[in-house]
Amino acid sequence: MANIRTHPVAVGKARIGAPSRRWVIERLRDGRFPGRKIGREWRMTDEDIEAAIDACKNDPKIAARPTGLTPRSRTNAAAKQKKGPHSGSGE
Repeated sequence: MANIRTHPVAVGKARIGAPSRRWVIERLRDGRFPGRKIGREWRMTDEDIEAAIDACKNDPKIAARPTGLTPRSRTNAAAKQKKGPHSGSGE
């Protein structure tokens, strides 16, 4: 039997580019990401991590959604870009 190297969720989170450890665990629990629970901890192989990355690319809810800004912040940033970097309230 060959040894299979597994990684903790934190490694998978970093390689996937996930927003949080909890986000990855939720997807492991509901079966959207492959992985295995060993004892009390979720673990992922290199193949599991690659499959999770592919799942993110193919999920339109995840792939099409800009990350890092709320909808209101995106609107404000877009408005600032249209005005230019030196326009504003004169601060």
